[in-house]
Amino acid sequence: MVGCPGWHGQSAHVERGMNQTSRSSRLATNLMLRTRRKPRVVPQGTIRFDQGDPYFNTPEPIRRALSDAVDAGVVHYADPEGDPTLRRRVAERVSERSGRWYEQQQVTITHGATGGLAAAILGTVDPGDGVIIPEPSSSLYADLVRLAGGQPLYSACPPPEFRVDTRAMAALATRAKLVVLCHPCNPTGIVYTRDELEEVARIAERHDLLVLSDEAYDHVVYEPDMFHFRARHSGVSGTVTVRADVLQRTR
Repeated sequence: MVGCPGWHGQSAHVERGMNQTSRSSRLATNLMLRTRRKPRVVPQGTIRFDQGDPYFNTPEPIRRALSDAVDAGVVHYADPEGDPTLRRRVAERVSERSGRWYEQQQVTITHGATGGLAAAILGTVDPGDGVIIPEPSSSLYADLVRLAGGQPLYSACPPPEFRVDTRAMAALATRAKLVVLCHPCNPTGIVYTRDELEEVARIAERHDLLVLSDEAYDHVVYEPDMFHFRARHSGVSGTVTVRADVLQRTR
């Protein structure tokens, strides 16, 4: 149940599941939320692989900056696209990491990466549009596609390597408007190679597809190099990159 302030301080409660829309009842996220509500005991020191919750805490400089902002009274509505100074700093940081220059105007601050994914998919997918999703994947992508009225088109990544199958992806391209890449991949942990990203870009360019590159985990890669899709493929008709700290648009 969800409580909210009611008349004369009473609580108005809404029972989850009552008056549920037909589209929300089909979402896999509902199953995940029900599972998370079950009580469980996790032994201390356990490294969990059941959800994207890193074991480390928010860095001290970020916590200090947030605390200082609250103390300074920065608690009111901001620019709809995010604080201009923050957007500029993020653009500089992304440019530094990717090797390609980005402007403040190409960055939008969202309510977490999930909010960024929702904004990107709901803003680009029309009813009936196909969206290519390499599988296995987080159920969130397909859920958002269905909410937008689109159709998930799953491109299987065969075990045990779970590498992206660009031939399977190309076979779906004529029915699609958007390709979703999770890089590094949740849940497999796969990091795409330069050649794989080049081939995905060629498919997108050939079929005039948009690309949504979810790079929320790019700070927890333990290999020498990670190639960023947005840094190399300016020929794609449109790219939206979602990270834990940035929603970035490339046109």
